[in-house]
Amino acid sequence: MQDLSSLVTTLAQKRQELAHIETELKQAQRHRLENLAVEVGFANTDELILELAEFASAGLATAIRGGKRAPRNNAARPHGSRKPRAVVNDETRDKLAAELRAGTRSAANIAAMFGVSASLVNQLKRKIGLTKRRR
Repeated sequence: MQDLSSLVTTLAQKRQELAHIETELKQAQRHRLENLAVEVGFANTDELILELAEFASAGLATAIRGGKRAPRNNAARPHGSRKPRAVVNDETRDKLAAELRAGTRSAANIAAMFGVSASLVNQLKRKIGLTKRRR
């Protein structure tokens, strides 16, 4: 039984040592984080956090930005504004149709080239008779 009580005592001592080491580690991490913004070239921690929000999960990034979502693409638009609607005139439709008839690119690629939605390209494809109906 004496061995058991000495083991319990040793375990208690090791737990205290571990708690002390964990405290030292947390203090060292905190000190490093306090100086991290300056180390990587930012004026303050807020600037660093806003830059890191890009790499965070969607929910955390939204919370960091104060409930505002980032623009879907990296276009310079104010928060909350939508991408301007593409203007599709007869000339653009003719160019789209020519690309579709050539058959060298997918509808998604053509849409990206002209800055319109893939849905619009597929509608035009249907309209000019390049698709077959289901049976």
